[in-house]
Amino acid sequence: MTNEVFTVQAPRLCRVRADSSPDGDLFPLDSDGFLSVEHMVAPPGTEVTPGVLAAPSDVAREGATVLLGEPGAGKSTVFRSLVQELPMWDDQALAEGADHCVWVDGPDLTAATWDTILGRHLARLPSLTVGQNPARGTGCMTVVIDQADESEICRNLPSYFKRCLRNKDARKLRLLVACRTGDYPPDLTRVLHDVFGSCSLVDLAPLSRADAVALVDSAAVSGEQLISEVVALRAGALASVPLTLELIVREYRDSGSLRGSAKELFEDGVRLLAQEYDPYRLPTPVQATTWQQRLEVAGRIAARLVLSGRRTLWRGSPREGRPSTTDLDVGTLAGGTEQTSGCQAFAVSPTVVGEVLSTGLFTASGHRRVAFRHSSLAAFLAAQHLISRSVTDAALRRLFLIGAPDQETAGIPLSLRETAAWLVALAPHRTRWLASADPESLTMHSGLVDADNVRELIVRRLLERAADVEFGEARWQQTRWVLGHPGLVHQLAPVLALDPADFDDWETRAKAGVALTLAEQCPAPALAPLLLKVAADARWPADNRAHAARAAFVCDEALAAPALNDVLTTLGSASGTDPGHVLRGALLTLLWPRHLHTATMLSTLIELPIGDRYGTYEHFVAALPANCSESEVPCLVRWLVRAVKEHAAESHGRRKRFTADRLVSDMVDRALSALDAESLLPYLAEIVTARMVSHEKVEFPHALNPVTSDGLEPATVRKLRRDLAHALLVQGLSEGQPMHYFVWLVVREWEPRRRGFGEEHDRHGDRHMLLDSGDFPWALKTAADFADNPEVADAYARLAGVVFSPQKREHFELAYQNQDNP
Repeated sequence: MTNEVFTVQAPRLCRVRADSSPDGDLFPLDSDGFLSVEHMVAPPGTEVTPGVLAAPSDVAREGATVLLGEPGAGKSTVFRSLVQELPMWDDQALAEGADHCVWVDGPDLTAATWDTILGRHLARLPSLTVGQNPARGTGCMTVVIDQADESEICRNLPSYFKRCLRNKDARKLRLLVACRTGDYPPDLTRVLHDVFGSCSLVDLAPLSRADAVALVDSAAVSGEQLISEVVALRAGALASVPLTLELIVREYRDSGSLRGSAKELFEDGVRLLAQEYDPYRLPTPVQATTWQQRLEVAGRIAARLVLSGRRTLWRGSPREGRPSTTDLDVGTLAGGTEQTSGCQAFAVSPTVVGEVLSTGLFTASGHRRVAFRHSSLAAFLAAQHLISRSVTDAALRRLFLIGAPDQETAGIPLSLRETAAWLVALAPHRTRWLASADPESLTMHSGLVDADNVRELIVRRLLERAADVEFGEARWQQTRWVLGHPGLVHQLAPVLALDPADFDDWETRAKAGVALTLAEQCPAPALAPLLLKVAADARWPADNRAHAARAAFVCDEALAAPALNDVLTTLGSASGTDPGHVLRGALLTLLWPRHLHTATMLSTLIELPIGDRYGTYEHFVAALPANCSESEVPCLVRWLVRAVKEHAAESHGRRKRFTADRLVSDMVDRALSALDAESLLPYLAEIVTARMVSHEKVEFPHALNPVTSDGLEPATVRKLRRDLAHALLVQGLSEGQPMHYFVWLVVREWEPRRRGFGEEHDRHGDRHMLLDSGDFPWALKTAADFADNPEVADAYARLAGVVFSPQKREHFELAYQNQDNP
C-alpha cells in the first residue's frame, strides 16, 4: 500500500445549505485562499442552521447527508472517518443484528450493477405499507456512496432512490453521499427529504491555514515554512485542498524548496507519484522503466480513460467476472511505442503497463480494479499527453466540443471540463478557442489557468454570454472563480456604470449580475469605489445592491465600512427599495460588530421577521444570540423586551414566525447562560410572559437542563430555574394576569427543546416544564414566606396546587402539616 504522507487527520468543517441552489455567500476565506479563522462554528449540542459551519460528524449523525466538494477536497477521507468503527456488511465476523456499513464506489454503480451493489441492501428495509417495524435486534445500516459524480447513473440517482425507498421505513438507515459540486443532481435533495424527513446538503470547507500547517508538520516538514512559500507563489488555494497539499509536500520533501506556479506544482507532484511504487502491487522488484517512461504511459492511460468516458481499469480474467461499462481492460493498454521528452522511443509492453499501475499514481478501486489516485491526476496527465503528441486543433475540437464549434451552442462535456482547463493551462496559445467557446466550464477550474490573456478572454466571454450564463444548468456558480488579471477593473467598470433604467432588458441585467460576481470573486481595491456607488444607488435592485456591498467589502474593507454605514442609514422602515430586507441583512452582516456599534445595529432592526421567509435579514436576526459577546447580552435582552411587546399583537396565530421564535428561544437561553443571569430575570420574565399570553411558546432553555454525571440537577441550576419562575409570577401579577390560569402557563407553556446534532452525548436532561412535582415543597414553603404579601402568597399557593402530585403520599403529608399555609 502506498505510504501515507500525512500521519494526522485535520478536523474538517462543512457548511449547511438552505437548499440545492447556489448560495450567495461562499466560505469565508482569508486573503491567501485558506478558510478564515473568523468563521463561526456551531458548537456541539446546538441546532445546525443554514450557512453555519459544523463538524461533519454532527451533521451526518443520522438520516441523509450529501457532502459536496471539488476534486481532492477530502470527501472520501471524511466519510471514512465517519464509518471507521463500523464493520462492512460482508465482514465474516459481523454479528447478526449489528450495525454495519455498505460502502459503494461511484464508478462501480451503474444501471447494470445497481441491484447487486446497492439495491438488494435497500430492499431489506422494512416496508411501511404492511405496518412492518424494524425488529429490536436489527442493527442500523450506513450506506456510503463515494464519488457519486463518477457513476454513469449520477443524474438518475433521484429516480433510483425514489423507486427503491418508496414505502420503506428508513429509520435505521443512514445515507452518506459524496459528490463533486458541479455534478450534483438537485432533485436528489427533495427525494431524500421525502424519505428521511430531512436531508442535510453540505459543502466541505477548505483547510484553514492552521490545519494545513498541522498536516505538513505531520509529514516531517516545517509546516509554517512550507505554507509561507506556497503563499508567496500565490498558490495558497492549492494548499487548502488535501490532495494538492499532498503533492506540494512531496515536491518540497524531495527538493527542499518550491518553484514555479500551480501548474509546475502539479507537474512536480505527478513526477514524484510516478517514482513511488506500491510494494504490495508491484509484481517484481526489478524496474524495467524510468520514471519518465512511466509518466508517458500514465498519460496514455489517462487519455484513454478520460476520452472514452471510463473510470477504472479491469485487471481480472474471464473466470473472475466481466468488466463493466466504466472499465477499460488492462490487456488493451499494451502495444506500440511511446517516447519521452528526450525523443527516446520505448515499447509499451505488459510489463511496462504493470509497473505504471503499481506507482503511486494509481490505487485499488474494487475487486480486480485499479484507478487513478484521483480524477484530477487523470485530467492533468491526459491533457499533458494530448499536448505532447501535438494533436491537431481540429481533432481537439471534435473531442472537446459538443455541437458546431463555430456556434454559441458548442460546449465542453461535463466529464472533460477539468481536462479542458488543463489544456488551456498547459498550452494557452493553442487552446484559446476553448475559453471562447465555453467560458462557464473553464470557470469551474479557473485556478489552473494562470495566463492573464486567457483569463481576460474568459471574463470577456462571460460578460458577452451573461444572459445564458445566468440561466445555465451547470453548477459552475458554486465554485470559486480565480480570474483576476491586470485588466479586470477596465473590463468591469463599464458594466458597473450601467443605467438601472435599462435593466428591463434581461441581457443587461444579467451582465450586471455576472460583473458583480466577478468583482466579489476576484477582488481588486480599484473596484471598491465603483461597487460602493452601486450599493448606494437606490435605482439598482436590492439584490444587486447587496451583492455590490459584499463585493466592495471584500475589495477594500477599510474604504467600504464607512460608506456602507451611510447606506444603512438611508434605509427607512418602508421596504419599497429593499423588498425582503435583502440589502439591510447584507449590510448588517458585513458591518456588525467590527464596524457598527450594537446599539446602532439594534436601532436598524425594524421588525421581528415574520412568515416563512428566511433570507439574509432573517439569518442575521436569528443568529444574534450566538454572535453577541457576553457584555452585549443585557443590551440585546432589553431590546428584545421592546420588540416582543411591539409585535406580540401582530401574530395571534395568523402567521408563522419561525425566525422570531428562534430568536426569542435562543436569546432567553443565552441570557440564562450569562454570568449575570440573575440580574436579567425581570427582563426575561417580560419576554416570556408576552409570548405566553399571546399563545406563543418558548423553547425550554438548555441552560436550565444540565445534569451531573449521576443524572441529578445541579443546585445552582435548580435555584436559577425557580428564580425564573418567581420572576414570571411577579411579572404576571404586575400585569394583572388571572393567576389561576397564568400559573399553568408558567409551569407548562414551554416548547420541548429540539434535540440538535450530537446532543445525545451531552449531559442534559429531558425537562420540558419549568416546574414539576419535585418543586412542590419549595412552592409550599415560599407561599408561607410571603405571608405578609397576600398577592404573591396566593400566586405560590396556586403554583403549589399545579405541581402537587396525587400519586405522592409525601405531598399529602406535607400539605396536611401546612394546613395554615395560604
